[in-house]
Amino acid sequence: MVEVTIDSEHQLMNVIFSGFLDVSKIESTYGELLSSHITKDEIVIVIKEVDNIDLSFLQLLHAFLLKLKKDNKTFSFQWDVEPEYFKLVEESGFIADFNKISNK
Repeated sequence: MVEVTIDSEHQLMNVIFSGFLDVSKIESTYGELLSSHITKDEIVIVIKEVDNIDLSFLQLLHAFLLKLKKDNKTFSFQWDVEPEYFKLVEESGFIADFNKISNK
């Protein structure tokens, strides 16, 4: 599931990913992401309440980050996931890649 919220106080947007972030739901996650309207320049990507995560989601997230960078948006992460899910993210090399893409 993708949810987009605006934090007016801090002038940023939260893009929240939760639920099944795997190949079984990647098409619907992609559709939700495409229909979201990113209107702020600073984005916080929140990953929480995850039921499952796999490499297909990380690849989608990678493509999303590249688009944000191309659109001159800045982004940061808030990972609130079980240790085994975060281990997948780290060991797959995506954390290092996300940090490289990041404008920070």
